[in-house]
Amino acid sequence: MQWIRLFLSCLLFESIAGSLAYAVICCRKRFWREENYFLALAVRKTALLMYVIPVTFAYAYFSRVSWNHGNIIYSGDFVLGMCPGMYPVFGILGILWIGGLTAAISRNRQRSAAVSMLLKENRDVRRRDCRKIFLEYQKRFPKAGLSFYQNHSLCSPVSVRRGKRNMILLPDRAYTEKELRILLEHEANHIMAKDLLWRMFGIVILCIHWFNPVVRRQFQDMILYQEIACDLRSSMDRPWYTKKEYSMLLAAQTTADLYPPPISAFAEQEKEIIRRIEIMAKVKKFEPLKKKTLTAGCICLLGISLVPSLAFASTAAELQEAWMNAEAVQIEEEPQDWRDESVEEHGTADDRVREISAAEERVSRSISTFEKTVNGKTRMIFKTVSRSKGDTITLSSQCKDESITYRIGIKNTDTGTLTWVEGQGSMNHTFTIKTGGSYSIYVENRSNQSVYIEASAVY
Repeated sequence: MQWIRLFLSCLLFESIAGSLAYAVICCRKRFWREENYFLALAVRKTALLMYVIPVTFAYAYFSRVSWNHGNIIYSGDFVLGMCPGMYPVFGILGILWIGGLTAAISRNRQRSAAVSMLLKENRDVRRRDCRKIFLEYQKRFPKAGLSFYQNHSLCSPVSVRRGKRNMILLPDRAYTEKELRILLEHEANHIMAKDLLWRMFGIVILCIHWFNPVVRRQFQDMILYQEIACDLRSSMDRPWYTKKEYSMLLAAQTTADLYPPPISAFAEQEKEIIRRIEIMAKVKKFEPLKKKTLTAGCICLLGISLVPSLAFASTAAELQEAWMNAEAVQIEEEPQDWRDESVEEHGTADDRVREISAAEERVSRSISTFEKTVNGKTRMIFKTVSRSKGDTITLSSQCKDESITYRIGIKNTDTGTLTWVEGQGSMNHTFTIKTGGSYSIYVENRSNQSVYIEASAVY
């Protein structure tokens, strides 16, 4: 359950980080006019990456982990802590997330099946002039792996990626040479810019962060800017057609939004087409930014958005620690039943824990004390006694470092069965012997660092 809590916390932290990055983008767009659409697309891709790169979670986690002479020291309960009240809460949240993820994956599988059915209608292009122009584009983009088909089920030209193949599909109608060059230029630029891969990546994020409504709007915004950037690449300074001719064909191809996101359609919604044409008319020259400028812009976005994201992650981790500490105080205030067997746990020896003996010489007295430093991942036996069925062994212990989790318990040396209680600070418990035999009394340090423990046993 502890790992479920950490995973859900990580998911929340990164969802907030990605949403805040998009909020920064929207604020800049609102107050300053966008001057370069390639930079606008780059920062939107960067904002999507923040949904899967656990920067904020790593900050909250590793700020509580340190090294001391080769031993890992944990500070704060966020890393390893858990309290009873968290079990049902994070259990329900985990079930809800898995349910939403399953539903999102199911929806996308249905869309993928619809695309597969669409691809079954593909037919080879028979017109020689069309194949001749397509061969030119295959030579221009040798690494793109382009395939060319006609499909009577389509309303608008699209590009689809299946495995390593990039397919350009045209509706089953006649195109002039100029129109064909416009369509092939547009779809080839999508493929070379890896827009289809980014859309597939966006769908994965939509499935994982299905609970965040901002992600869908952010994903649709990225698709729009992919189309704008592709229009600018495809329409500027081309010898085969003018920008006006490109815009006219774009307007003529306007259809309803019939295609799922993994497909890149030449034209879909009328409102977006109008905006794309207005931007093409406004931009006079194709000037993509240099990689250094794009990198600097993305770094600035990360710097601005990570400050509140890291503050949120740190506060959320502290709230979880406060929750654990509050329940720990409530439990300590209640009178403890030393004979409550419901707190006992049973198991066999863990190979990751070393077992050593610090036993005293056998004496006839019924009290044994223990005061030693116990190394990390070590079980230290300090007394072995013979007990009959129904006898009791009462253990009391004190660990001054209350952040350390440790165990006190008894071991049946005949069967190797361990019975213990686990906790921090002070513990008291009475074990009732179920089967007569020889029993070893032990203290076990569950952490990775050494700790001083005082214990006593009455039997």
